Amino acid sequence: MADPHEQEARRYVEDTYCARFEKNGWIYDDGALSIAAQEWLDSSGTCAAQTTGEPSRTVPCEEVMRGDPIDCALLHHVRKREIKAYLAEQRLQDRVRCDDGTPLDQLGVP
Repeated sequence: MADPHEQEARRYVEDTYCARFEKNGWIYDDGALSIAAQEWLDSSGTCAAQTTGEPSRTVPCEEVMRGDPIDCALLHHVRKREIKAYLAEQRLQDRVRCDDGTPLDQLGVP
């Protein structure tokens, strides 16, 4: 029997990500993801920002994360040609390395 916590996590991922990606047409017939899935992920969050002596405030994550590594988890499943255009845009913001240490040229599917 599967672990109930594992089943719960799987349902969460399927409902939060997989179903949304499928509904929006971000999954190709071959199973690769559209770069739109990554762009949605980039723009969907908010982060708490805090400066010394001030209370935290919620701001768009990109404001907090400029210059930090990019989250590459989904990029392993996106077509290489779409990743190249995405990374070209990210380089303008000095975000040019993966948070998981993956070299950029090893991301994506053909």
